[in-house]
Order: sequence, then C-alpha cells, then structure tokens
Amino acid sequence: LGETWEEESEKINSNVLYKKREEYDYIPDEVLILTAGADIQDDRIELEVVGWCNEYESYSIDYFIIEGDPATNEVWEKLTEIL
Repeated sequence: LGETWEEESEKINSNVLYKKREEYDYIPDEVLILTAGADIQDDRIELEVVGWCNEYESYSIDYFIIEGDPATNEVWEKLTEIL
C-alpha cells in the first residue's frame, strides 16, 4: 500500500538541552587541549575551535567563517593568522 510508518519512541525535548547551555567568554580551566576543524567550501572556509577536557567533555571555543576562494593564497593566509 506504500503507507508510511513511524516508529514509536521517546522524543527528546530540545528546550531542556537548550536551557543547559553555558555562556563563557574565556577558555575554561578544565580545557586541556584545543583542536581546530576546517570545512572547505567553494567560496569560504569554516573553522571551529574546540576545547577538550577529561572524560570527552568539550567546549566550542570559537567559530570563524573566512570568506573567499580557497584557490587563492589570501584565504589560506587568513586561516593561518587565526590558527
């Protein structure tokens, strides 16, 4: 019959998770190491810096969008400055 099926499961209330977020404008003391991940697109590089603690706890420290063509040196120089 081509009928859709929806599995019954417990739904997560995203508002509960949203209310648990923390505001901070510094690198928390428990951060042991910083990593950076870059996503290269046709017109930009998007970069996130993550701080890692014990027990796999992590903090999103900063997020950058570097506009420009990744085929040019200018975009990579901006990335180098940020890192």
